[in-house]
Amino acid sequence: MCWSARTREVLVMTLRTMALLVGWSLLALSGYCCAQGSEDFPDSGLTGEQWQQRVQDARRRSEEFVANARTHKDDPPPSDKEDAQAADQRAMHDPSLQRGDIIATSRGFFVFVGRDSEERQPSEFLPTPKPLYPH
Repeated sequence: MCWSARTREVLVMTLRTMALLVGWSLLALSGYCCAQGSEDFPDSGLTGEQWQQRVQDARRRSEEFVANARTHKDDPPPSDKEDAQAADQRAMHDPSLQRGDIIATSRGFFVFVGRDSEERQPSEFLPTPKPLYPH
């Protein structure tokens, strides 16, 4: 391909113009990003001393938290017996129970024979009959 001198000149000028436009765009974009970044970080205006004070305060709070966590004793988890008793109570006091409903407890299966509106009493639960045929 043989281009005339004028065509080459126009092509070179076009490429230079495009390169300048891309460069200016990148420069403007990076300036925008930097300006936006400082707005996103309110601590960017702190002095070195202020920053060190914040770090020391955070370190102190962290050490206090760890010390409290080490000295704090958690309540022991409930025993299996306590869990079973709590589950039995929830089943027996379930407000949706209706006459004839069967509940499972730690002591086996029971049939609810009480009334819907009354306070539940242990006498309102009868053991289910034993199956005639073992499994």
